[in-house]
Amino acid sequence: MKLLIFVCCCVAFSLTGCAEKGVDGRMVDAAQPRLLKPADGICRDEITGLMWLEKRSRKITDSAQAAKYAAGLDRNGYNDWRLPTLLEFSSLNATCMLHKTGECQIQDKSAYWFTTGDGQVKAGRWVAPDYTCGLKYELEETAKGYVRGVRP
Repeated sequence: MKLLIFVCCCVAFSLTGCAEKGVDGRMVDAAQPRLLKPADGICRDEITGLMWLEKRSRKITDSAQAAKYAAGLDRNGYNDWRLPTLLEFSSLNATCMLHKTGECQIQDKSAYWFTTGDGQVKAGRWVAPDYTCGLKYELEETAKGYVRGVRP
């Protein structure tokens, strides 16, 4: 089953001269990279406030194992890492596709584990089947993937 996602609005934060409100209420210049590196191995999204691990896990073939791996992460003094939601995974993908990662070495072209709205753990990757009005991506579900930890 493929989940169709349209990422038409993501162009808004790539326009030069535009600004968006960050999670802390301050304005963030959309022409600047969205991801900053506040600490070694961690990237912080200036719009959502989420912190992402720069390094991904080895490939994991089981959903329970992926969730356990994420919950057991302890990096840079933080131990509340988790799997991203589908929306968070989509947002990170759009940031990467628009080359807004700055100094962060994140390229999410592979399959990754994420959680769905009903709590399921799934793996998938974004594919661009064609070009229409804006960017069109489909989530292709896979049987295995990497874990990229995220925290509040």
